[in-house]
Amino acid sequence: MGLSRASLYCSVRISSRSVQLSQIFNNGGEDVVFKR
Repeated sequence: MGLSRASLYCSVRISSRSVQLSQIFNNGGEDVVFKR
């Protein structure tokens, strides 16, 4: 049960991170993303 909860937490973190990346793309910061 703890394992599934950990995987769920990781998936939530990844989804929130992808949302942040999409916001950066929408803001026109593609150069910053590609340089990293």
